[in-house]
Amino acid sequence: MLRQILGKNIIERDADWLKLKSQNKKVIVDLGCGDGLYAYRQALQKPDNLYLAIDANSQVLQKLSNKVEHQKLGNLIYLQHTAESLPLELNSKVDQLMILYPWGSLLKIVATAETELQTVFKILKIHLHTNKFNNRQAFLPTCTRPKQSRDKCTSAPCT
Repeated sequence: MLRQILGKNIIERDADWLKLKSQNKKVIVDLGCGDGLYAYRQALQKPDNLYLAIDANSQVLQKLSNKVEHQKLGNLIYLQHTAESLPLELNSKVDQLMILYPWGSLLKIVATAETELQTVFKILKIHLHTNKFNNRQAFLPTCTRPKQSRDKCTSAPCT
């Protein structure tokens, strides 16, 4: 279940709710969004995208989530989840993943934890896998389209 932050309340939402909200929109996740202000500004500038701002600490997002509801800004949703336990409802639903200024456990995942990164990458429509080159980690896209439609895939190299 998705845990949506609405002021001081957390409301559980299912996959059908997300499907309805994301219909015909590019879904962008700001993981470890902190105060949620970056996603808020992006949502104001780009109303055709759906922004999911996710952070483990719901308290910092309460005030801004109230503002979003009051303004009826329908393309921004604040969610309470950790990077280690993202909801299954997000798997293969996200077009773009942003991790800006990670710290704490999210920094540890981004910097070192290859298997936990794979868990985070499951939310993307085009899946990434990690490879090490000269002791540096690289993220490589993998096409998830069926073989018969891979010739039409323009968003990532198909393997």
